[in-house]
Amino acid sequence: MAEAVSRDVAGEPWVPRGVRLLDVDPELAAELEGDELVQASEHAIVPKLRFDPGPWGPERLADERGVRGDAHGFLLLAGAVTIDVSMMGRSCTRLITPGELVLLDGRETDSIPLRWGWSVLEPATVAVLDDRLLAIGRRWPTLMAAILRRGAQQLRHALLQQAISQLPRVEDRLLGLIWSIADRQGVVRGDGIWVHLPVTHDTLAHMVGARRSTVSLGLTKLAHKGLLTPEAGGWLIDRASLDRFEFPGVDRLIQSVVPPLTGSKPASTG
Repeated sequence: MAEAVSRDVAGEPWVPRGVRLLDVDPELAAELEGDELVQASEHAIVPKLRFDPGPWGPERLADERGVRGDAHGFLLLAGAVTIDVSMMGRSCTRLITPGELVLLDGRETDSIPLRWGWSVLEPATVAVLDDRLLAIGRRWPTLMAAILRRGAQQLRHALLQQAISQLPRVEDRLLGLIWSIADRQGVVRGDGIWVHLPVTHDTLAHMVGARRSTVSLGLTKLAHKGLLTPEAGGWLIDRASLDRFEFPGVDRLIQSVVPPLTGSKPASTG
């Protein structure tokens, strides 16, 4: 697999372009109004980079031309990125989808030997939160608070995935995982909810804590029941599949690990 290469939106390598943060993510401006909103919309600008599919490391962001100082995080604008951690021959994967904001910590202080890896699955465009973020925080504290809240959602997503991976049946794990992604980027249709999910059965196995063969069998069973159907680079979910999570104990397990979060975005319509 070719190494991921940064490119701007026009396709030219190593020429990052700035992007107005509130143009690409208006929800961050929810608590701004009046002159503050106008000024932040105009001047809260961060670098924008594009990465081709392949292995990738976010520590490279600070080395990109146009990035000032440290890269404190990034907002994924388009594409798909995975984070992988391996321990004792087993791997766990987190999928980052458009609209998610990832805060970065460059220090590794774990006693247990771990191997971290990042991959770009589809051409990815990111808004880099470099040292301009410090100026944004000083000038518009409420905008900084919104950025921190968005970054904190990653913890909730990770805890939800952990809870899903503990469900006893792999079919429930797969449905729970894809429903959790649908909440962030699903498209509501008359025949169900379609979720773009450009991952292999092997990656799904790493996301739900199962073997690839078990995942393939689980997907086959769900498709046979009409609950989850592969379609056009993603999956079509039957709304009736949510009934599986009404069994005693399952909903309590998820809610005990991941309490409800107000203000989460529903699946989009299309």
